[in-house]
Amino acid sequence: MQRYNALEDKLLSAGKSLPGPVNPEKAISGLFKEVHQELVLLSDIQTKVGHELLNGSEAIKGSASILSNLQIALVLLITLVVQQALLTDRHPLIPKNLKSLGLN
Repeated sequence: MQRYNALEDKLLSAGKSLPGPVNPEKAISGLFKEVHQELVLLSDIQTKVGHELLNGSEAIKGSASILSNLQIALVLLITLVVQQALLTDRHPLIPKNLKSLGLN
């Protein structure tokens, strides 16, 4: 990029009639094509990395959603089990000798 800028400055400052073995217009054109190709390659790399990051974040989001749904289902199940245990006379946590005390 620096070579391209230097040749471009040289061409603009001296006009089109620069003496020398190298034609500045062709050199600038060639360097511009090289720089353009490098930028295209870098753009492709950035696009690929962006897609990989997007896919990774989508997978993380899906996993978090599934985990959240499982946690909600587990809380509901535990709530139903506790509710059922409290509403029945045959509570598994109360010893048998306490059940027959005749309390209201």
